[in-house]
Amino acid sequence: MPGGIVLAGGEEFRTGCEEMDTAIMDATGAEPVRVLIIPTAAVTGPQKAASDGVRHFSRLGARASELMVLDGSQANDEDFIKVASEASLIYFTGGSPDHLLATLKGSKLLERLQEALTRGAVVGGSSAGAMVMGSAIRRPSSGGWVESLGIPQGVAVLPHGYGCRRTAQDRTTRLDGAGN
Repeated sequence: MPGGIVLAGGEEFRTGCEEMDTAIMDATGAEPVRVLIIPTAAVTGPQKAASDGVRHFSRLGARASELMVLDGSQANDEDFIKVASEASLIYFTGGSPDHLLATLKGSKLLERLQEALTRGAVVGGSSAGAMVMGSAIRRPSSGGWVESLGIPQGVAVLPHGYGCRRTAQDRTTRLDGAGN
């Protein structure tokens, strides 16, 4: 059975997220739920982001651990990332979408994520962790839209887009080439 995808807006692992995160854990169908927190995007505090996620999901009853993939060499180290094959929920924290995308794109870890989905795991992310999952990511500093990971296809995630002018939203919501 194919797994699920979780795309959250931000403010992960905080008070008030328990109901949502329990539902995400339930969606895995696993017992026990094995959560893997990957803080790649949290460039200014990856250990804190990982610890917060592990503590949060452990309090909810999961067997939670971290995978400290901080750069491309780690994302391509088969021995280092093999723990991803055992997770029922793989969760990417917020932070820098540019760093996360550069680290994951074309990596062995990305292959493991796709395999995890095929075997029924849930893959998710919050803020930057959600942004890179779609087919394209909006990066005005790079000229607009940039190709992303494509999990899922035909989707762009704009978790902080609520401040955009309406006309900008109208121009940026279609990814199939129509209406742009």
